[in-house]
Amino acid sequence: MVFRLATLGRCNLDDETGNVLNVPTQALLISAYLFDIGRPVARRDVANLLWPGNAEAALRNLRSTLRRFALAMKNAPAPLIIADTNALSLNRIWWHATSTS
Repeated sequence: MVFRLATLGRCNLDDETGNVLNVPTQALLISAYLFDIGRPVARRDVANLLWPGNAEAALRNLRSTLRRFALAMKNAPAPLIIADTNALSLNRIWWHATSTS
């Protein structure tokens, strides 16, 4: 199974058959950021990037977004975003990157 993340125009996530998956927009932004960075990123840094201001509220929003993303992707054989207590990273085995010039 391979997923394609589109970030130009409307941000969406497609499965290998081209079906657009119904996932939280913030989860798509997190995925794009992690893909671009290419390494694990501290949870607090991701949270503050998407929800600046109140760090505690940002971490709550991040937990909620990750939970909703996991529920939306429950049929995937493995998680797309790997989350531990301190950091987030992309499970790159599921992603296919393409670029246009």
